[in-house]
Amino acid sequence: MAVDNRQKKKKQYRSDGTYIGGTQNLSGPGVWVTGLRSKERQSVAEMYQVLESLVEELYPGEQEKYRIFRESFWADEEKARLAATAAEEGDDFEDELAKELAELKLERSSKTKKKASLIVNKHTDIDCIMFFSLHPPIDPLHLVLHYANQILRTGVSQTRTIQRITPVSYSCRAELDEVIKLVKEKVYPGVFETQENLRFRIDHHSVQNQTLEKATLLKGMAEAVPADRGHIVDLSENAQWIVLVRIVRNTVSIGLIPSAEFIRFKKFNVPSIVAAAGLAKDEAGEGLRSGRVAASSGIKMVEGENI
Repeated sequence: MAVDNRQKKKKQYRSDGTYIGGTQNLSGPGVWVTGLRSKERQSVAEMYQVLESLVEELYPGEQEKYRIFRESFWADEEKARLAATAAEEGDDFEDELAKELAELKLERSSKTKKKASLIVNKHTDIDCIMFFSLHPPIDPLHLVLHYANQILRTGVSQTRTIQRITPVSYSCRAELDEVIKLVKEKVYPGVFETQENLRFRIDHHSVQNQTLEKATLLKGMAEAVPADRGHIVDLSENAQWIVLVRIVRNTVSIGLIPSAEFIRFKKFNVPSIVAAAGLAKDEAGEGLRSGRVAASSGIKMVEGENI
């Protein structure tokens, strides 16, 4: 019976939102997060808080719309399942069906808000590494750039254990032909097929993967860039675009970001952004103090310099 099956299901999620029972599907748009070792539970909680705050600010109302959509989807799915069971067992099942639907409504109303989220932590089963899936319309790059700019402006990261956040927009199996197909069809068209003479480089990082050899992958991805547009690989900081490639076990995640933003935000290393914000604040304070000293001593300041 359906009720018995539900009672037999084991708990799949810990209280902190991490998954129990091995690696989950790590595909789709989202953010890869690295945190301090042995602090994964705290890192997950901190990242949820940061992402939820950003979604509320940048995509107001979208979380509630998604919750309502998922609640309706689940209810329809459960009704279809129960109706199929009723058809198999006959009219005697109607009373139990009505009872289960009532229980379902009560259960969903109390649990849907937590489960139907635009942000989902997918357990990687790897120390220090986390993945947060982001459902549309959330744009991972937009979210992370806003967060990084927020840190640089305020000097506050709202976290104590998060080390790095990497936005990715696409994913596929860790197979060379799948990666080449993905970049040709989805990653490259928006930039490399509409502009000319761009300099780009590929930022590659792999964890627990033995199937994709780095040199072969980078060569294939570089050759997949439209050849008639004059684009060239530039391994220096003069590159205009960065192709982010993150490989975790059998999943390849890819993002595309302007190089200037990648450098400005310290490759999305959170402590480094905080440090840069503190340095900028100190320099601004020193400049203000120098200006006050110059004014009090009669020294003329030109373009902010003491001459």
